[in-house]
Amino acid sequence: MKLLLNLLCSLVTSSFYANAAEDLINFQNDDTLHGKFIGFTTSGKIIWKNPSAEQNIAFDTKDVRKVVMNKGKITTPFTHTSYVTLKNLDTIPGKVISLKDGELTLKSDFAGDIKIPKDQILNININPLGNRIIYRGPFSEDEKWELKYPTIRKTEDLTEDENEKNEEHKPWKIKNFSLHHQGQPSSILMKTEFPDQFRITFNSFSTQSHYPTLTVMADLIVPEFDKENEVLTKNRTRYRTSPANYLGSSLVIRLHPSNPSLTEYGFKEDGTLFQSNIPNMVRSISSRDIQPKTLYDLRVDKKTGIMLLFANKRSIGQWQTNSPTQQTKGTYFGYNMQYSSSSNAKSVISDIVITKWNGIRDSAISLENESRDIVMLNNGTDRYSGKLAAINESTIDLKTVYAELEIPHDQISSINISRKKAEEPELPRKNDVAIRFYGTGKITGQLSKAEDSSIFLDSKILGKINIEPEFINSIEFVNMDHAYESFQ
Repeated sequence: MKLLLNLLCSLVTSSFYANAAEDLINFQNDDTLHGKFIGFTTSGKIIWKNPSAEQNIAFDTKDVRKVVMNKGKITTPFTHTSYVTLKNLDTIPGKVISLKDGELTLKSDFAGDIKIPKDQILNININPLGNRIIYRGPFSEDEKWELKYPTIRKTEDLTEDENEKNEEHKPWKIKNFSLHHQGQPSSILMKTEFPDQFRITFNSFSTQSHYPTLTVMADLIVPEFDKENEVLTKNRTRYRTSPANYLGSSLVIRLHPSNPSLTEYGFKEDGTLFQSNIPNMVRSISSRDIQPKTLYDLRVDKKTGIMLLFANKRSIGQWQTNSPTQQTKGTYFGYNMQYSSSSNAKSVISDIVITKWNGIRDSAISLENESRDIVMLNNGTDRYSGKLAAINESTIDLKTVYAELEIPHDQISSINISRKKAEEPELPRKNDVAIRFYGTGKITGQLSKAEDSSIFLDSKILGKINIEPEFINSIEFVNMDHAYESFQ
């Protein structure tokens, strides 16, 4: 297998990577090939087309981690933003049609009508928080990430061979569908357009307390200054190691699962550099249960200046920034490491998702109840608890202690079904794979014979589903622990 992969990798030219390749296949040994996913054989092997090979290639799924369609870019968008989360944490995108006799009907773009037993539902997101995907990745090495260093590096003067060598020693790399840092202090950044309210979720894995920082709304503008001006020279000398010298104006969060901090960097009108630590209104929590891997969830309201940070569904940060300020105008986000790492220390960022946010401040953990269903309204404040009796064409029926309510769909953000606190998600079966969709959605199950370019998945909860491939983002053969779909 290794020999075959090395041979194929050597056949793939740089022009093929740049122009012809659309799909990606990632193997257990971290090799990645570009090409075209064709389908599956009757025995379940992946059929792969590579322009450099005369015939299609069949790969055993036990050697594969993930197949990504169209480099992770959307092809056909869903006609809705709603979805249902199951107790096994599968996320089924579709329009909610009805709930009666203990069964929910969901109309999906990818598989038609789907029937779901109510006792298998965790929550119903009619108008979910993240209803527009701004960025999802990283998937490919050709994504427009930029490296920034504390000191100026004149790579433009290097020879071609030296540039290739320099590429190998970059401190940040896209590898295995993740951002990896292991090297010198630096930032990796991407330009994006932030709406007035936005949300960023991602997984962070750190060894030896090698925690990165998250940079948002950076403008990368560092004003020139008159070096003969003693006041400015003294100011810039004082802050010569400040990230503002290469990030410009920005907000930077030091990531820590129990005790994060926020620093505002910027420049005054006279060119003076400043940095200000903003108080965290959330007290630090116990660090006894800190794990190397953390799911972070940042929510930002640019107009009010509020910033909320959750780690593994628990609130760990709340800051009030001055707004509107220059810090809300930058269009870059990314990750920064201010310290050099040893050969054993590394940081890995994966499953990054940026969406619009509707201002709801609660984390998912606050919506769990053992005996009552909880309905969260779109205004981000009001909620009702009781028993979900039915879902009709445009309303839901909720029986509360005080009254029977009829609530319009367009007023509802989510419905969280009651469950025991000790109830744990059912683990996938041994041969289960996960199919993920463009935008929101994941279904786990066992692959069966594919016909007419469609993909068949046998779900333990939903039964056999015929899935249209144009909506598929990726097929995963190992557990990827995706960030946002189960924690909206």
